[in-house]
Amino acid sequence: MGYFKNTVIGLSWVGALRGSTRVITFVRIIILARLLTPAQFGVFGIGSLVLAFLEVITETGINVFLIQDKKGIGHYINDAWIVSILRGMIISAVIIMLAPVIAGFFNTDQAKNILYLISLVPFIKGFINPSGVKYQKELLFDKDFYLRLTVFFIDSGFAVILALTALFLVACEEKTSYPTGYAAYQGQGAPQQQQYVGGGCGVAPAEGIEDTPVSGILSAGSAA
Repeated sequence: MGYFKNTVIGLSWVGALRGSTRVITFVRIIILARLLTPAQFGVFGIGSLVLAFLEVITETGINVFLIQDKKGIGHYINDAWIVSILRGMIISAVIIMLAPVIAGFFNTDQAKNILYLISLVPFIKGFINPSGVKYQKELLFDKDFYLRLTVFFIDSGFAVILALTALFLVACEEKTSYPTGYAAYQGQGAPQQQQYVGGGCGVAPAEGIEDTPVSGILSAGSAA
């Protein structure tokens, strides 16, 4: 009965963790979709895809070894930490070196700048202490839940911050016939334009289009 109870409790915590991470991922996608334009969201997706692929193919399995080993994790924790740091550095270096190639493959220069920013993610994650695996080894699923959920929440927040940085610093297309940040439309007898919030990167208004205040447009519409 004791094993059955522990199994049910463990499955409950694992299920709660997976459900929570799905919810956080869904909210993160909604936030990014709201902040980024479709083109910027696609570029950010390229960087995320490259990072996820490299993390999968470089998975060392050191956590599985620490859990299955009969000795305490203290015998190998320092070695595991060094491996984690080296793995993060290698992934970062590979992303930086391949950034121009990947940008050329997807035919977008914006992807290169995004990849340079995303290369910071594995470098920082590599310094996370792997000693938290002891919670899984000792079947302390509640503590493992809070630890992994906190790490995932921070990782999602960093992704949003990274997207904002990309939006305002490197992911804006400067050479375009329709500058972001200003909406052009047909006004009373002549083309008009008005600045809008979101998507702007300090670009100037388009030349040759009259700039009419919103109040003037509204009053003209009311009179009509």
